[in-house]
Formats: sequence, structure tokens, C-alpha cells
Amino acid sequence: MILFSAVFALAVVVFLAVSLRAKRRRERYFAAPFPQEWEKILLRNVPAYAILPNTLREKYHRRIKEFLSEKTFEACGGLKSVSDEMALTIAGHASLLSVNRSGTAWSSLHSVLVYPRAFAAPGEESETEGGLVARERGTRDGESWTHGSVVFSWQRIARDIALHGNGQNVVIHEFAHQLDSDDGITGGCPAFSELSDVRAWQNIAARELERLRSGDAGTILDEYGAENPAEFFAVSVEAFFEQPIETKRAHPEIYALLSRLFSLDPATWEDERTPNVPI
Repeated sequence: MILFSAVFALAVVVFLAVSLRAKRRRERYFAAPFPQEWEKILLRNVPAYAILPNTLREKYHRRIKEFLSEKTFEACGGLKSVSDEMALTIAGHASLLSVNRSGTAWSSLHSVLVYPRAFAAPGEESETEGGLVARERGTRDGESWTHGSVVFSWQRIARDIALHGNGQNVVIHEFAHQLDSDDGITGGCPAFSELSDVRAWQNIAARELERLRSGDAGTILDEYGAENPAEFFAVSVEAFFEQPIETKRAHPEIYALLSRLFSLDPATWEDERTPNVPI
């Protein structure tokens, strides 16, 4: 019994020592200046970073550090490795959604899977003439899984960066799904802080979804949002960050609700700061 107590006490001491060292390393990591090389990558690959207001920069940098330190990146489909630039680019886009939201960001997310290009994924089930159910495989550029992973095609990420401003961003789209599924259900209505906003979103989204399905020329939202309420929400978030001025003009009610959800007003960013260019 004495031997057991001594071994247990030693194990506790070792555990505390290791935990203390880990805590100190984490504190040094977050206290260190944001690397200038990271800033250069963000300027190239996250266009919104160039006009991000000064009041948000410190929070944004911390969110990125949190993401990179807490999430695992996995190379898939023949990709040799996920480079630092790839990881930082994904973290940078994801952190736009969490920069001004309270609490821990992406707590249910554990891993980010990166393919070099579009990847195979199960399609929808359909019934054949013989009465059999077929499940065709298709390809995807991105997916959000409710059990703790997001999946991306790097080729598509690079394409969206090159075509910035067209309202499409696969990283923002899939992280909108992650936000939507925080309550365990990806139903197209995220957890607004106010119940009145939840009801307002449900009403407005239903109306705007039908408008999108009708082919109304006045909408700027991507037609993929017509698939279902979950895709409508993800497409709306893409537009909010990729085309904020146009979204505010064409869909003011959607913009106002998303502005409250994210505690951000990206339509004003162009006027609030001088473009950030590292020395």
C-alpha cells in the first residue's frame, strides 16, 4: 500500500510538471508577436485581411493561433502534406466567422482534411426502375461533417481566392455549416443569441429561399442556396463575407441578421482602415 501511494504521488508530480510546461508553452505561443510571414500569406490568400479594421486585428490573430494549435490537418488523396500556407489560409478564412463571436470557436471540430483536388463522396440515394436503391458517388470540393471534421479541395480553395468577389468561398461555406450544426442539427438556422432573431431568420430565409428558387434576378445569392435551408444559410454567409456591400444592398434583412450573428459589419471595412501591408 505504501509503495502504491508513493508511485501514485510520483505520477501526480510528473503529470503536474508536464501540464505546467505545456501551459507555459501555450502562454508563450499566444504572447509571441504574430509572424510577419503569416501576415504576408494572409494578404495573398485571405482578401478580407487587407481591410480588416484595426480593432479586430488582435482578436483575429488570436483566433488563427487557436485554430492552428487545436486542430489537426490531414493530407488526403495523394497530397503529400498540408503546407503551412494551406493550414494558415484555411484558418484565416474560418477565423473571419469567429473573430468577434464570444466563447470558444469550433469546439466540436477536431480535424481538417485536405485533398489536392475534388474528392469522391457518396451521392444521394435514388430508386431505379427495378425497385433497387442506388447510391451514386459524386465529387465534392468541400464537406462539413457533424462528427468533427471538414474536408476541402485545395484546388477549389485556390480558385476561390483567385476569383474573390464572386460570392463563392468554399472554406467560409463549410464553416457556415459547422456553425449551423453546433446544436447537433444542420438545419439552416444557427444559434442566434436572441430568440427574436431566430424567428426572424426562419421567416426571412423561407421567403428569400423561394425567391432564389423562382430565379428572381434581384437576388445576388448563389443558386446552390436553393437546395435546402442549410445550403441557403451557407450561401448567405459566403455572400456576407465575400460581397458585403452588394449583400447589404440586395438583401438588407439577411445582412442585418448575419451582422448581429457575427457581431461584424464587413460592408464598412473598406472605409474603416487603410489597407494593411506588412513592412
